Amino acid sequence: MREIMQRKIKLEYVILVLLFLFVLAFRLFFTFRYGHFNTDDAYFHLRHIEYIIENHSLLYFDELSFEGRFIFYPPLFHVIMAFVSFGSMFMLKFVPELLFALTVFIVYAIAKEISGNDYSALFAAALSAFIPMLFRETLNNLSVYSFVVPLLLLMFYCISKLDNKKYLWIFVITSFILPLIHPSALIFVIAIILYLLLISGGALIPTRIKK
Repeated sequence: MREIMQRKIKLEYVILVLLFLFVLAFRLFFTFRYGHFNTDDAYFHLRHIEYIIENHSLLYFDELSFEGRFIFYPPLFHVIMAFVSFGSMFMLKFVPELLFALTVFIVYAIAKEISGNDYSALFAAALSAFIPMLFRETLNNLSVYSFVVPLLLLMFYCISKLDNKKYLWIFVITSFILPLIHPSALIFVIAIILYLLLISGGALIPTRIKK
């Protein structure tokens, strides 16, 4: 019986890994068909990344804009991409697609936690990889959402496991990282407020650490 269960678990993990590889290959195929990015936002990020690599400092004032302008944008995404890519166009295209593909693992974990069914979790992970709006806006794009989406999903997953110190620390660290990447951290704040309303209404009974 134990051997059958182990085979079942291994099969599900194999399917999950194959799903990840398929999503990654699919995204890379359409990304590397073109030598340019699809959106203007990508070139906004590219300029910041190249400036960091060339000048070893953040771009606070853009002299190329009309009459110049001060830049108010969380810098961590640009710093990380400058560090991991060293300006390589291959890495600037590859890293975002890799991060988007990795979200299938997080969605699988969240769906399994909610449903308790491995195959439903696999189905949810497969669907998450091809959400039309997200797929259209992020494919072949140097997108900050390649960091934001996995971080948000990871934080939501960690919320259900805050009594475990490992997940508590992951939650705390990502809570500080997300605002340094993108203002969409406000979405998570709104979700937390809704969660607090559910707690106050008695719909959920949280542990002390979750409070």
